[in-house]
Amino acid sequence: MSINEIRLRNFKELKDQFLKKEASEGIPEKGSQKRFAEFVGISPAYVSNILHGSRIIGTNMAREIEGRFKCPKGWMDTDHLSGTIIMDKMAHEFGKQAMKLYQRWPEEVRALLMNFAIEKMTGEGTSSESPEHSEGLAQAEKPTTKRKR
Repeated sequence: MSINEIRLRNFKELKDQFLKKEASEGIPEKGSQKRFAEFVGISPAYVSNILHGSRIIGTNMAREIEGRFKCPKGWMDTDHLSGTIIMDKMAHEFGKQAMKLYQRWPEEVRALLMNFAIEKMTGEGTSSESPEHSEGLAQAEKPTTKRKR
């Protein structure tokens, strides 16, 4: 199943949940697609195009929808029937490059990458790096621009 098919299925699931919530609150079905579109932040025509397959849900739109429904990041990209997470091309390429770095760089850099990942995932830092090391990394990350004279 492709990422587009998974996102479409999840979009339909969110729409169904939206309609069930409205029905439980006694809101009539008439105008529900317009209200759903307003909630998602897109036009009713765009909702219709997505549902009929003439538009796809891109990565940015998927993240926006997740935010509107307070779903965790990546929820739209998960096949909830199998539990599989499908990565888009950019995420796949990032994973390949990160693995190359992990395999090729010395222990210090591998530990730094692991600490960074743990810190971001848990909010807890395990970093034992020196201030000089952090300063050096910060310097390395700054973009360099040349001034015209």
